[in-house]
Amino acid sequence: MNNENESTPACDAAREMDKKKKGKMKEYYDKKHSAKPSQLKIGDTVTVQNPRTNKLSSTYDPQPYTISDIKG
Repeated sequence: MNNENESTPACDAAREMDKKKKGKMKEYYDKKHSAKPSQLKIGDTVTVQNPRTNKLSSTYDPQPYTISDIKG
């Protein structure tokens, strides 16, 4: 049995192939669904959607927020 920290050529090749295949799937999906990169930038003001508790609750938080960091 291999230790998780050890790397073998077969494991490296499998990881590389997996990475290529997932990249290809992402390109295909983005092309079919006309996906575009986010246009949000640090410093932009945005509104945040509230979770729906009942039909009378407000859809968005009335206080605007400023983007300070982008993750993902």
